[in-house]
Amino acid sequence: MAAHARRPHEEAVALGELRAANIVLLGAASPLLPLPTEALEEAIRHTVKPKAVEVNLRAFARGRELAGAMVHSVA
Repeated sequence: MAAHARRPHEEAVALGELRAANIVLLGAASPLLPLPTEALEEAIRHTVKPKAVEVNLRAFARGRELAGAMVHSVA
């Protein structure tokens, strides 16, 4: 299965944290949001438990990567 066709929860499991699936989705949607990437990353740093910050930032980045891959596969 192509990486961009994987479900958000599968991406989160691949990162080692199923609960980060919503952050994968946030990352995928972030190019469409009227907020800078840095603001969203800062929000993650301030809202998740300290021990979960790194995996959530990786999940956010993975979602952005997937969004980019989907755009390039359609173009």
